[in-house]
Amino acid sequence: MAAIELEDGAAFDPEAFKTFVAAQRDLGPKWVPRYVRVTEHIPLTGTNKIDKKPLKAQRWDTPDAIWWRPERSDRYQPFTADDAAALRAEFATNERLNILEAPA
Repeated sequence: MAAIELEDGAAFDPEAFKTFVAAQRDLGPKWVPRYVRVTEHIPLTGTNKIDKKPLKAQRWDTPDAIWWRPERSDRYQPFTADDAAALRAEFATNERLNILEAPA
């Protein structure tokens, strides 16, 4: 999941994001983010680095807007509560729920 912070007053444009990512010559197709979290403020450490721990701990259980690309799709769409339930069910089906419960 990629986490982005927009400038004040800006809105996430999934098509513009897709175009931006496609223009990154050093970003292979496997590295294109499937999930994009749009947050008001990216948490920072005391040394002004991105604090990934709270982002990892919250995963998709956040009030922030999340966009995603379903499998075999290149279009981003809003990640809904139904999508979150389906993702959790996929973890359960594959006996991987322990990953969601582990400390981030």
